[in-house]
Amino acid sequence: MTKMKTRMEKYNIAMEAIAGHTKQKHVAEKHGVTAATLSKWVKKVKAGELRGDERDASCKKARPLQFGEIEDRLVQYIKLRERKYLVDGLGLSWKLVQEKALKFAADMKATHPDKAATLDNFRASPGWFQGVRKRHNIKSVRLHGEAGSVDEETAATAMAEFKQAVSATSITNPQFVFNADETGLFYQTLPSRLYVSRSERSVRGVKQMAAKARLTIMTATSAAGEKVPLFSVGKSRRPMCLRDDFPPVRYTSQASAWFDTDMANYYVRFFLKWKRSRYGDEPVVLIWDNCPAHKNVTNPAPKELHLLFLPPNLTSKHQPMDMGLISAVKMRYKAYVLQQLLAYYDDGQQTPLPKSRGLRGLAHGAPPNIRDALTILKRVWEEVKPESVVRCWMKAACLPESLFPQQHTQQQQRVTSDEMLTERSSEEEGQEGEGGQLVQNGLGAENEQYDEAEQRMTESRSD
Repeated sequence: MTKMKTRMEKYNIAMEAIAGHTKQKHVAEKHGVTAATLSKWVKKVKAGELRGDERDASCKKARPLQFGEIEDRLVQYIKLRERKYLVDGLGLSWKLVQEKALKFAADMKATHPDKAATLDNFRASPGWFQGVRKRHNIKSVRLHGEAGSVDEETAATAMAEFKQAVSATSITNPQFVFNADETGLFYQTLPSRLYVSRSERSVRGVKQMAAKARLTIMTATSAAGEKVPLFSVGKSRRPMCLRDDFPPVRYTSQASAWFDTDMANYYVRFFLKWKRSRYGDEPVVLIWDNCPAHKNVTNPAPKELHLLFLPPNLTSKHQPMDMGLISAVKMRYKAYVLQQLLAYYDDGQQTPLPKSRGLRGLAHGAPPNIRDALTILKRVWEEVKPESVVRCWMKAACLPESLFPQQHTQQQQRVTSDEMLTERSSEEEGQEGEGGQLVQNGLGAENEQYDEAEQRMTESRSD
């Protein structure tokens, strides 16, 4: 059975015949259609009834549009806004598009009273607009940060000055250049999609799909691929699940779980302590974005720590941690949470619930508590490949070329989320308890390195 041609295919075949390089009979034979059919397509092209634009390119058969004039005016407006965005920086939300379409309909009712009855039925529904987008090949894009508001020339100048500032530190080893960036994690949120049989018309969601429990996680790496231990901020001063043991990663609290100036100062001390345990008093560079919480930090060791801030509006393009690394970590985190919950419920386990709700977690088939979240985050962070970290730095292009080791000069290609993380070894698989619960042996060892003064500071924050 001959496959039906799309409108674009019909147009292209007709144009091939109209070009006259080959007889219509041979063109028809080449594409498996009759000469009469091809002749009909040629006539439609010449009459303007069959067009080669992107609209309806994939359609088999043209259907009259009930609100075609509104659609044409809306598409013209969207294209106008696309051009003007480069000047005024104003985007378009679905709500604004809907209001504009309804205004076009109201204008048409005023100028064409005979169409009022039809236009009264126009609602500019999401389904209608989805059809408009499909017919005109329009897509929605997310505007990341403020990178789009800086022209290329200004950005290039700002980054050149930033690279000069890096060079002025006289640090030439990528091992001593770090970037830190924080991210919010709704650690109890579950996926919002589910595969079901076609006979199911709808499925009710659950509260965990919109869970608001939040942690702020500070991540940091060096240009050589080394990972600094994670640092976390939550709302609770003394979470029940953390009272009997050290947390898997450094944890502190803030009223809104935000990374404010106090937290930034605290993190600098944490970072310096880790740096000294690794490299003594060797000077290092720590690159941050230019948010006020970072820029107001007091540097306690200017000779050891050079704090540099990326130019405004350029972090989405030139911050290494934003080159997919944080996104990959969060995706793997959610995968592990779901994996452990599925293991619990699919295996039909019945772990006795603890008396305190604050102690319930993945081991009991409940959403992850803070200890669960930090345990999984630590595990995922350990799985990040050093070579993937280096590729993120290369992609960010925020350092002088002299700082990059020669063996990594061919690794600037994009990497996927899975490629950034190592596969779990069979030994690691064996460290999971029944129901996927992570065995937490030795999780406090890393925290025990911190000296007595640092420990007192943590306890004072928890009281």
